[in-house]
Amino acid sequence: MSCSANLGTGQSPGVINTASDPIWKIFNASQDIITGPAVLIGNPVWGPAPGGLHWIATQPGLNSGGNQYPGGEYIYEAVFNGDQGVLRFSVKADNAVRVFLNGAFLMSWGDDTGVSHSGWTTFSPVQNVTTGFQAVNTLDLRVHNNVGPASVTTYTGVLLQGQFDRSSGNPALIQSTLGTKGNFEVVVPYPSGGIAHFYRDNDQATLPWIGPTAVFGLPVTVDAVSLIQSSFNNLEVVARIGNELFHFYRDSASGNWNGPYFVAFGVSGTPSLTQDTTGNFEVITPLAGGGMARCYRDSSVPFSWHGPTIVSTTAVEAVSLIQSSYGGNLEVIARIGNDLFHFYRDFSSGIWGGPFFITSGVSGAPSLIQSRAGTPGNFEVVTPLAAGGMAHFWRDNSNSVLPWSGPNLFGSGSVDGAALIQSSYGNNLEVVAIVGCNGLSHYYRDNLNIWSGPFVIVP
Repeated sequence: MSCSANLGTGQSPGVINTASDPIWKIFNASQDIITGPAVLIGNPVWGPAPGGLHWIATQPGLNSGGNQYPGGEYIYEAVFNGDQGVLRFSVKADNAVRVFLNGAFLMSWGDDTGVSHSGWTTFSPVQNVTTGFQAVNTLDLRVHNNVGPASVTTYTGVLLQGQFDRSSGNPALIQSTLGTKGNFEVVVPYPSGGIAHFYRDNDQATLPWIGPTAVFGLPVTVDAVSLIQSSFNNLEVVARIGNELFHFYRDSASGNWNGPYFVAFGVSGTPSLTQDTTGNFEVITPLAGGGMARCYRDSSVPFSWHGPTIVSTTAVEAVSLIQSSYGGNLEVIARIGNDLFHFYRDFSSGIWGGPFFITSGVSGAPSLIQSRAGTPGNFEVVTPLAAGGMAHFWRDNSNSVLPWSGPNLFGSGSVDGAALIQSSYGNNLEVVAIVGCNGLSHYYRDNLNIWSGPFVIVP
């Protein structure tokens, strides 16, 4: 689920002469000394701040603008949490600013030579950053204070408008064999720790969502989940907790959840689980050190997990895995930065192919299925977009060149993860997505290719 951290210059409209929210600290770059907290003040002496924003300064005062600071470089620093998400911001400064995330350079704006105030003339273009995050992140604004005549060497400050939409998990959705019509089953990381299970009772005319029926697993933050119903009729979950991967299952007879059972360590991002035609459990997971890997559980030896075996060395944030009708190949959709790619593992040779580019401008956790549309069935993908909302892409598997088509846009707001199935309801595509702060919603596409929703499961 998702929550936003306000990384702007404070509350709206803000309270002058008070510390900003979150606290921004200011450093003298040459001495690496904290000179005090940044605070909200009134308009800077050389002009009004844009509406709704307030100046980050070094000392309180209605017209201080950073009272009597000599020319040079100063660092305004904020700290925020979350190893997955989208950082969006634009920035301006007197008279130039360079922006760093966890020490990595992101962008610069204005004139670093000290000749002009071009950094204050207008805001930079909006930046959308989806990679480079850690559990605790540092955003540094290195502001160059003008070194011209004395009259312009006494002020330093910066305006930043933006926020970090933190991802803390993704939903996983299936249609199970439970109930006469087959219930929709959802698992999702629970905000207070563990994993929550919801279901939609498709035997009731009102189609109610029920839950959480259970919150299971360790009482710690769960970062990502994947769900199937196995040939044992159990609900099976693979979950990432920190840099470790664990397996849980819900016994079909008792309804009790069991686990955790350790699978692998050194993982990151959003993993994906499927059961292949031999009965093995197959997992693809991003790796903390970059790339992605395969783990599998031998069906002949319960709880005997093997791997991880490297699939790709390119840094991957999230994956979605199926076994297709193409000779039993494993098919993977992977988000790498803002781009979406397709990989596959040849069932006979075990050799991986890819990456094959699909689209850009994506974020969060995508979801892949092979639908019943076309012969053989098309690949269908739903992915969150960095600009907000979601997009549906599909690959026409009846066309020999296997073209990807889309996007078909739907939904709105900041979406962290989407889970896609094709249901028994007129072959509808069904999506459960995390939208905004802790919001879990359902969407569907009918046989007229019209998307409907959101229908709120958890507000």
